Amino acid sequence: MKVIELGYVSACDESGHDVEFLNIALAGKGGNSLKTLAGTYLRMGRRFYRQDYDLLVSRSLDRFIYRKDHSFLVNMARWIFRRLTALMVIYGSRNQLPLAVVDITDEPTIDPADLAMVRHCSCFFKRELPVNSINVLQRCPPHHMEPALKAAARDTQELLSKMRPISLGSRQNMNVPRLDLEEAFQRTMSHDEKTYDVFFCGSSRTLRASLSWTFSPRRTRRRGLSHQNSP
Repeated sequence: MKVIELGYVSACDESGHDVEFLNIALAGKGGNSLKTLAGTYLRMGRRFYRQDYDLLVSRSLDRFIYRKDHSFLVNMARWIFRRLTALMVIYGSRNQLPLAVVDITDEPTIDPADLAMVRHCSCFFKRELPVNSINVLQRCPPHHMEPALKAAARDTQELLSKMRPISLGSRQNMNVPRLDLEEAFQRTMSHDEKTYDVFFCGSSRTLRASLSWTFSPRRTRRRGLSHQNSP
């Protein structure tokens, strides 16, 4: 399978697939210069015109944040390329070619700028997917509708049917091993029964100082509790 992925860091597992990653980040750490990014979009346009791939994967646009560490012109270029990405992705997924959009931000809602890609995609993978899925469209129009009426709309139901959670795991080329959920679950269930709850308020420094005093070897032995030094 030939896959084209647009984003800032590749999220696709390349094993068994032909994945071409196009870095669309501008400036900053790991970003491109304006000249390099323009060349990337020209190459992207040629590939999208030929449409010689089987799957298109794109990062979501997310909320635009004006970065003070960049100049006004760089921030304007970021906004322009952000809008251009949406148009290019929609063009690249024409003729019902499968499109997957990935949102790894920590917001439980999607940005209105992503709405067009949601309508054209096959699946929208979101990291922070609310339990009540209608809440994912809180920032999207129409804003005047009641949540119940908005959820009952046919267009809304079609959008929500494309929402997918992002499974827990990590890439193979990172220094973090891929998680085995079944093994992790069995390991968690094999722990001793929990008999104590800890509640704290304050900074982590206050917590460390409090725990080091409360659970010192002398105090725990006095209370009949077991104490074991951590490795």
